[in-house]
Amino acid sequence: MNNQLTDEESKAGWHLLFDGNTTDGWHLYNRGKVPSAWVFIDVMEDSAIRTAWASGPEYQLLDGLHPDNTSPTKRSGCFFGLFPQLNHVDPKPAGEWNQSRIVQNDGKVQFYLNGVLTADQDFNSRAWLDSVSNSHFKTFPEFGKHTKGRIGLQDWSKGVSFRNVKIREMPAAAAK
Repeated sequence: MNNQLTDEESKAGWHLLFDGNTTDGWHLYNRGKVPSAWVFIDVMEDSAIRTAWASGPEYQLLDGLHPDNTSPTKRSGCFFGLFPQLNHVDPKPAGEWNQSRIVQNDGKVQFYLNGVLTADQDFNSRAWLDSVSNSHFKTFPEFGKHTKGRIGLQDWSKGVSFRNVKIREMPAAAAK
């Protein structure tokens, strides 16, 4: 079922982030309950950081026909603007649902698109910091430096749909 948890998911600690109908519990970055257009992980909400994308890396999510989907570091399932997909996978065509999964454990982040591991980075590593410092994100002092934060969702003012948005805090033993 869509936008509902099974008994097993509830017992395992999953929570719905979106009920499928309302934006209750959601707000615009630094502005409260105003419509928004951005998707990132480990976003630090701070009035000193003007936009969500200036603090948290983006899991890119594009239709396969979008022109940016041809750029290696802008394809669906990659860290936007930083790394190409680790393992190639094409998003499903428009009208079909893709499944995205983000696993974040103390700064170690993995992205999956339709069951395929597409990104694997450690925000605590020298390699990550070097990649950020050699990218266009280098001018944003807080970008990619946090291992906790909020989740932001965006679209490109072209329309996007989400369903079954769930989150679970990993038990300490399973996270190691």
